[in-house]
Order: sequence, then C-alpha cells, then structure tokens
Amino acid sequence: MKTVKVYDITLREIGRSRASALSFKERGEIARTLDRLQVDAVELPALKDGKADVLSNKTIASVVSGPRLSAAVGLTPESVDQTWESVKGAGRPALHVMIPASAVQMEYLCHKKAPAMVELTRELVARARYHTERVEFSALDATRAEPA
Repeated sequence: MKTVKVYDITLREIGRSRASALSFKERGEIARTLDRLQVDAVELPALKDGKADVLSNKTIASVVSGPRLSAAVGLTPESVDQTWESVKGAGRPALHVMIPASAVQMEYLCHKKAPAMVELTRELVARARYHTERVEFSALDATRAEPA
C-alpha cells in the first residue's frame, strides 16, 4: 500500500510575505482547519515580529494536536531557542533549519562564504537537535549551488 503525506506550507508562505499577512484570528482558523483535515505536517514561518509571532505560534501550537508542527528557525542560534519556545507546546513539534546553498544567496542573505555557512549549518542543526529529535533541514536554492 502506498502512502501520501500532506505537508502544508500555507502559513509559512503567507508569513514570509508582509503584503498578504493574515490576522491572528485567520492564522488560528487555518491551523484549526488543517488539524481537522488531518494533514501530516503544518509549517510555520520564521519569527520576525518577536512577541507577536511567538504568541501566534504558541496559540497555533495549542490548537494543532494531530499534525507535526514544524517551525522554520532563523539564521542565529538564539532564533532556534526562541522558535523552540514558541512551538514546544504542540503535540508533535519540530524545528526546520533552512539554509541558503547557492553562493549568491549565502552572500546576499547571510553575508558569508561557503565554509562559514557549513559551520553555521552545523551550529543551527546541533542547537535544534538539543531541543528536539524532530529536526528538518532544507538547502534553499540548492539547484544553483556549487557541486562541492
């Protein structure tokens, strides 16, 4: 028997764009709906607005019981800790480390070269792993990355 897993990134993608930002109530309703639909995972955006985003994540974590609740972390070890605090109340919390892999993105977003990015990746994944066994990693823009 084949299994299809549904991984919803609606809240993550909407959170990335300030132009189409949803209200606190709308984000909570989307999370409740995804929980009722029994999706396998719900992805939350990285924290940007500090307390408002933390409160939003904590509220979503309290209403989502079935799906894995995966929150994107920022590019600092402190952001990993803050993100974990915002989702640890979920039934199945996870942290998602998303690192740019192409030279252009590494320098534009992080102002770092490849060796420094490898070290940053190690540090962020280790910090996330300290909090939970459920750590996801994504290499952003990987199709344009150098093969090495």
